[in-house]
Amino acid sequence: LVHSPESLANHEIELQGLDVRKAQASVPADRDMILCRIKDPEAFNCSLKALLFDPTSGLVTAWGVHLSAITLVTEQAVEAAID
Repeated sequence: LVHSPESLANHEIELQGLDVRKAQASVPADRDMILCRIKDPEAFNCSLKALLFDPTSGLVTAWGVHLSAITLVTEQAVEAAID
């Protein structure tokens, strides 16, 4: 669960280390079926990391922006409720 920019930053190293070849499934045959459909696991990993970490369009960048905005609005709402 990513509930703050800090949480996202804390898990970034784990996300950077994602490797489709290390995937797990409750049914081993499912894992094997999925992995056999990925022709180039290294290219898949690179594409996945680009999807997550591209500085202009990556999901982590987008999440960070949105989480920061949500955090700011929440803090302002709490302050307004206290005043």
